[in-house]
Amino acid sequence: MRILMLNYHAKSGGASVAMNRIAEGLEEAGMTVKIASLNGTTTRSVGLPGAVARRIRLSRRMESLVLRLGGVTGAADRSFNLWRTGIGDWVRNLDFDVVHLHWICRGMVSWQDLSEIGKPLVWTFHDGWAIGDGRFYPFSEMDAYSIPSDRAQLLRMASRRFARRRARCLEKVKPVVVTPSKWLASEVERFGRFKEAARCIHNPLDRFWDASRAVKEAVSTRRWVVGASGFDVDPRKGGFLLLQAIRKMQAEGRFPEDVQLALFGGGGVDTRGLPNGIRWLGSLSHEQIRNVFEESELFICPSLIDNFPNMIAEAQSCGCPVLATPVGGVPEMVERGASGELSLSASAESIEAAMLQWESEWRFQYRKNAVKAFAKKRYDVAESVRLHQEAYEMAGRDGRA
Repeated sequence: MRILMLNYHAKSGGASVAMNRIAEGLEEAGMTVKIASLNGTTTRSVGLPGAVARRIRLSRRMESLVLRLGGVTGAADRSFNLWRTGIGDWVRNLDFDVVHLHWICRGMVSWQDLSEIGKPLVWTFHDGWAIGDGRFYPFSEMDAYSIPSDRAQLLRMASRRFARRRARCLEKVKPVVVTPSKWLASEVERFGRFKEAARCIHNPLDRFWDASRAVKEAVSTRRWVVGASGFDVDPRKGGFLLLQAIRKMQAEGRFPEDVQLALFGGGGVDTRGLPNGIRWLGSLSHEQIRNVFEESELFICPSLIDNFPNMIAEAQSCGCPVLATPVGGVPEMVERGASGELSLSASAESIEAAMLQWESEWRFQYRKNAVKAFAKKRYDVAESVRLHQEAYEMAGRDGRA
């Protein structure tokens, strides 16, 4: 079977990471997998025709203008894909059995393009873009961070057009919908845009994050590590909640003196009021991140809302238990006593209480190699490949084009 995957990025971002891990597993199972993206290339890449790439870039620029005029600043939280790019026509004439859509926002594949592909479709939802109003996370947790109403008229107009074009497309096209989490599958059903139930297939780990590799149980330094990319621009990451909790603990003298707080990733973080021993590690390679996880006591993920964060699985594969907020699909990844702990809510107060309970109680219950065993079973690539093969066969059998 020949599979063409479409994703805006070839290798950056959570969706592309998950996509490439799935592609690697499918290839090992004997399938042919190619990837078409606007940004970046891999050994699996199929180059977009110049005319199509130019139209996507023009669509992206026009969308950026709409967002700016609508008051969206910083990290854009939505995409509308209102302009046809011709990618559907191009894909229809390629020799592939199934087209597997991933993150196709930023003008890459409009609803009209989607209806023109003419091949069996499987679509993995890495966020809630396809089911809502054009926002990536159209859920109540993010309502407080929406654009003020006096700036939102243009965005509402774009959202209405987005909804009308989606409705017309879905009269013709019935993709097999896949979600990495059961939570998002339930949201697909709740929103009711797609008529059939979504299939939940957890994102797998690849060979690099080998959960069968033993690690030392003891760490030389008590380190709590945080992936802080986007903390300064994206409220969904919840960084402001975590930093508020840590500053309060520090001000009250309750942050453990023997714990080193380490943050890594792009962007920046205001370290004022944080523990003196804080380490800002900056952007790290995969090898460096793996080493940090293996040498850390705890990984903290304070999201306001999320689907199935790759970094939680990566930390667990290195034996690093996780302290996370109970949002979206995260509770499916964090099993108390086996792979980590959840705060009571996504609030600074709950995160602070969870960190204090980790310090006084929970940390004594975990062994690194037991956490790795959880990750090996939960994110098994062979099971992911089997379920994806079933989805492809279903799409081809039902002629979902």
